[in-house]
Amino acid sequence: MNFTYKLIYIALGGVLMLIGMMTATTFPPNLGAQRSGDTFGKITCTELEIVDENGQTGIRLYTKKQIPGGIVWIYDESGTQAIGLGVTKDGGAIDVCDKSGDVAVSLGVTEDGGTVQAYDQAEWPLAVLGAAENGNAGAVAVHDKSGKILAAIGGNKDSSGGQMSVFDEAGRRVAGLLSTQYGSTVSVYDSETGKRIVGMDASPEDGGSIVISDKARTAAIGMSVDKDGGRVEVFDEASKVIASLP
Repeated sequence: MNFTYKLIYIALGGVLMLIGMMTATTFPPNLGAQRSGDTFGKITCTELEIVDENGQTGIRLYTKKQIPGGIVWIYDESGTQAIGLGVTKDGGAIDVCDKSGDVAVSLGVTEDGGTVQAYDQAEWPLAVLGAAENGNAGAVAVHDKSGKILAAIGGNKDSSGGQMSVFDEAGRRVAGLLSTQYGSTVSVYDSETGKRIVGMDASPEDGGSIVISDKARTAAIGMSVDKDGGRVEVFDEASKVIASLP
């Protein structure tokens, strides 16, 4: 090949290279990311995983069809999930995990307000802190390892005071405290029937009273205080007074 042909081929190669450079610049590959210098701009993808220098996952971001939003998991140095951020139908949610990667504490939102839940190693909720129904007051519930409720503290629906209930191993209420605008009440319930068998009430106007009933919730003994003084009464099966003092 003589020198003239060499020049022609060199010129043609230069034109083809220039066209290729212009094409790559004008129409960049569709990688979902635009780069300027050493900085990436917007990245579009369905899942993103960030790893350390050893290839260990540190952060994972992804979406799922079943979940109304994105999910972010942060991992510890061993690759175990440590913190999770996500979305529920009512709002945001955060999960904090133990060293085994099991959820230990979760923070979330319900239709009534915020909630915090503490779990055991089997991820049963042992304690729940949140807003009571309609968000009128706070509420705390304590459960055993099987998920049965043991105790609950909260506010009344009408925001007139607080209440507390204690439950037996079968989840049945056995005792309760209640405070309202009309006074305070302490109750003991029969675990089989759920009926109130001991009641202590106090009202600003009449004073205090104690009523002890049988399992049929028929009053047996009553003690009360009013403006005239104290009184003790004994009742029969029809709740009629058969003896009183004074």
